[in-house]
Amino acid sequence: MKALFVSELGGGYGNVGPLVHIAGAMELEGVRPIFALSDAVTPATLFTNRPWPVLPAPALRDPLRPRPGPASYGDILATCGFAEPEMLFALTAQWDALFALTQPDFIVASHAPSAILAARGRLPVIAVGTGFTLPPSHTATFPALRPDTMSFRPEFAALEAANTVLGARRAPKLSTLPALLAVEARLVASVRELDPYAPLRKDAYVQLAPQQPNLMRPNAPGVFAFMDVKGSESMHAVECLADIAKHLPVETHLRGPGAKPASAFLNRCGVRTHLQPVPMAEALSRARVIVSQGGHGTCLSTLMAARASVVLPAHFESMLNGLALERLGVGKVAWGGETSTILEHLEWALDLDPGVAQAAADKIAQPYALDVSALLSHMRACGRRAA
Repeated sequence: MKALFVSELGGGYGNVGPLVHIAGAMELEGVRPIFALSDAVTPATLFTNRPWPVLPAPALRDPLRPRPGPASYGDILATCGFAEPEMLFALTAQWDALFALTQPDFIVASHAPSAILAARGRLPVIAVGTGFTLPPSHTATFPALRPDTMSFRPEFAALEAANTVLGARRAPKLSTLPALLAVEARLVASVRELDPYAPLRKDAYVQLAPQQPNLMRPNAPGVFAFMDVKGSESMHAVECLADIAKHLPVETHLRGPGAKPASAFLNRCGVRTHLQPVPMAEALSRARVIVSQGGHGTCLSTLMAARASVVLPAHFESMLNGLALERLGVGKVAWGGETSTILEHLEWALDLDPGVAQAAADKIAQPYALDVSALLSHMRACGRRAA
């Protein structure tokens, strides 16, 4: 069997890491993985010593950017091609060409809605995502995640555009926009505490990667920061880390256009800077506090390891992740990214009662371990029915 692993929206490691874990497990079962990524540069280290082809994926290069930000997942779809039939026709045509080139038996899609649309009625799909990137598919519309913000594009417009494309392709039309995500298999790689749709969720939560060991709390109150350095907020955080390093051990792994000069500056201030990604288990073994921009994997690992978090939100999902940690009493969101706010939150995190963090970690229900053999048997059956 051959599987095409695709990621369309978002960037970095968050959407690609789970695909790599699944591909590795499926390869052991005889599946040949091929990747198509909208951003194949940032996560390139994930493919070191892996002989898998990595191709560029179709994606809208200049998505719409509503001033107030998206109010729901429907708004996100509208910004990334579902606003107009012409955009969707172009995207699905590109996916068709990629499917014809790679000839997969099924698709594994991480935050890739136009790929799922192109595969509808043609190829079986496994949708992989966090709670945020894989909303429930049974609701009439996508639930509002920011009730104080108006949707910038009515959801029925995106549904009409999708059905226009599906009709032209002679593929089954959608009764609702969330039904787009009602695919052959859904893997929600999260926990209830970080799922903005938890009250509506019917899917079970799945654990894709091996569970990290139960890490002992380090004796020294160290800080580890994972950040993209671009914009004033991240530069303020760099200044704060330099200040904290006068008194405590601080480590960083920085990315982005400002990473090299920021790392050089921090290194001169006594910060241990890592040029290559650091495994979370290693970082957590030496830190009581994690500073990040709210990536799901980072927030989940930090929560389950009973560590405190300071979050500088980089986008909609990371804002929701940071707010979830705040509600659990184990994190702070540095709104505005001002130096005084970040320092105040760092001091709070360093002083957090370890019992509070441990209690939050103990309440999390463990996701079930993915049964790759059963999943592949299911996909084979779906492929036979489609044929």
